[in-house]
Amino acid sequence: MLARETGVELSPRGQVTVDPNQTVQDHPEVIVIGDLACFTHQVERPLPCVAPVAMQMGRYAAKLILSRLKGTRLPPFKYVNKGNLAVIGRNTAVAGLYRLRFSGFAAWLAWGFVHIA
Repeated sequence: MLARETGVELSPRGQVTVDPNQTVQDHPEVIVIGDLACFTHQVERPLPCVAPVAMQMGRYAAKLILSRLKGTRLPPFKYVNKGNLAVIGRNTAVAGLYRLRFSGFAAWLAWGFVHIA
């Protein structure tokens, strides 16, 4: 709802369309991250609305602000997929990290590390 009120370009899912630096077109002072950002510069579809994407976007946004304060340039944002993880029960998860697939407690620990660390 807030995104619609701003008058910026929105995706069909209602996300704010951002440029490779996670900023709004014609408004480089506005940085959009997480679920509200429609980032399609690496792949054809928007990045998924999951915590690892938002965490990487947040770190990039902080670096972008610091680089602007220093008067330097920062390369465009690049998402690094660390794999697919899902909790399926108490202390149990499934994991697909690159070509490695595993489940159980070890996958649950991996999920915690990726999503919390």
